[in-house]
Amino acid sequence: MEKLVKKIIKGFFAATIISSMLMSMSAMAADEIIWINNDYDVVGGLCNGYAIVMKSGKWGLIDKTGEEIIPLIYDRVDFIYDEGLVTVSKNGKWGVIDVTGKEVISIIYDNIGFLDNDVTIVEKDGKSGVVDKTGKQIIPIIYDEVGRYYEGFATVKNNEKWGIVDNAGNTIVPLTYDWIQCFSESLAGVGKNGKYGFVDKTGKEIIPLIYDSVGYFSEGLAGIEKDGKWGYINKTGKQMVPFIYDYAYSYWKDLAEVNKNGKIGCIDKTGKEIVPNIYDYIGYYSEELAVVEKDGKYGFIDKKGKEITPIIYDVAEYFAEGLALVTKNGKWGYIDSTGKEVIPLIYDGGERFFEGLAVVQIENKSGYIDKTGKEIVPIIYDKASDFSGGVAIVEKNGEYGIVNITNKKIIPITAIPTSSKVLVNGKAIFFDAYSINDNNYFKLRDFGKVIIGTEKQFEVTWDNDKKAINLISNKPYTVIGGEMAKGDGKIKTPVVNTSNIYIDGVESDLTAYTIYGNNYFKLRDIAQAFNIGVTWESTSNTIVIDTSQGYTTP
Repeated sequence: MEKLVKKIIKGFFAATIISSMLMSMSAMAADEIIWINNDYDVVGGLCNGYAIVMKSGKWGLIDKTGEEIIPLIYDRVDFIYDEGLVTVSKNGKWGVIDVTGKEVISIIYDNIGFLDNDVTIVEKDGKSGVVDKTGKQIIPIIYDEVGRYYEGFATVKNNEKWGIVDNAGNTIVPLTYDWIQCFSESLAGVGKNGKYGFVDKTGKEIIPLIYDSVGYFSEGLAGIEKDGKWGYINKTGKQMVPFIYDYAYSYWKDLAEVNKNGKIGCIDKTGKEIVPNIYDYIGYYSEELAVVEKDGKYGFIDKKGKEITPIIYDVAEYFAEGLALVTKNGKWGYIDSTGKEVIPLIYDGGERFFEGLAVVQIENKSGYIDKTGKEIVPIIYDKASDFSGGVAIVEKNGEYGIVNITNKKIIPITAIPTSSKVLVNGKAIFFDAYSINDNNYFKLRDFGKVIIGTEKQFEVTWDNDKKAINLISNKPYTVIGGEMAKGDGKIKTPVVNTSNIYIDGVESDLTAYTIYGNNYFKLRDIAQAFNIGVTWESTSNTIVIDTSQGYTTP
């Protein structure tokens, strides 16, 4: 697994969008490079003011000046949180330290999850529970598995049955279900014997288990599948939108995407068509506009379905800080919300704007421009990361350095929702997928479900004794419910997945992250492992997955 972590840590860390960091270029100081000590075998990206480093198999931390603040004594350093807390491993056990090296969660656990809302799931001696950031047990460590902890409730499993407990350890929903969601708007989806419904916070079955699949409640409605078609119900179980769709996603800001006859559109809460089902792809709304794809070209629509920009681009990314990255005829540039090309399409590559700056490429060299197109940092580097609090990582001639513009606040690694269209065996499928370190990561169980029945199908199981994810080829995937749920379109903070991973009984070093309890694997790793054809069509911004073809290295 060390190879997995090294591969991930060496990547550049993306930054979240923070509008308060925007500043005029006249206020920016000239860029300053702090070259990082070359004695390290690995130097990670800056995250919250610190970078993970490794030498001779031992890990520690440096700060934004390159000074070593945590000695290289750990077997792993996995994640740096914004409160100065760090997940570490030593002698096969896991815990959390602060940036002074003090243990805040004792290094005694066999596994530890992502520290979210000041709590984390832990495993010890084959059992799971929840502790807070001081190490205090919130949910006792007595369960075979803890699925998710959210707002004082945890989904838990014993003897292959799921239920929900609260902070006091009280059983709220009895452990009698084959599948369960965490509460969303006070209701949780549950499944038993292949049928699904909802329970409330007393454990009462409010909506009977009569459906083929259920989504989360969002804005008072939940997408439901019945007899192969999807519609929406309210919290009393009343049908609000008829079951006429091939798939129905969760509502967000009064709109929901629906798929019908292979085309995507949007409806309101009455079922009224707001965006017609004419598009091959609709991205999430960012700054009130969404990317759409039709007949292989991209543009933008507003929430009324009006095409704000012409659908003429080969690729279009979502809006960030008022501008969107687009490409046409192999050249990249930026448009504003009216469709005006404010930065001409002259670059060989580019990234979204962060903190008023964007990475652009010319002939395989990278640098930074501002929103007027002015070159702020010369386009001379082999690689360049997005700015995070006025600081970025660059690489030149094999050496890594820190570019310091002005602001010194550092913010975490991020997972950015992918805007690419995905075709699986010729059919357009929406995945809740993310770009992490410039690679596409797909939810493992979503991928497993989509290729059921193909010659490359695989099963996904959890081995609690080994704390391992097992992938079994040529065996149909078992649907547990909740697959293909649409995300909220927001940037996420991922954490390196530390579980052992086995493919047909052989340990693997597949790259994986965990986001809100779900495992996301690098698409090309999974494709290579199961010999699935994956190609990239840059002209249409499309990922093509073909189970009838074998994997080829790009």
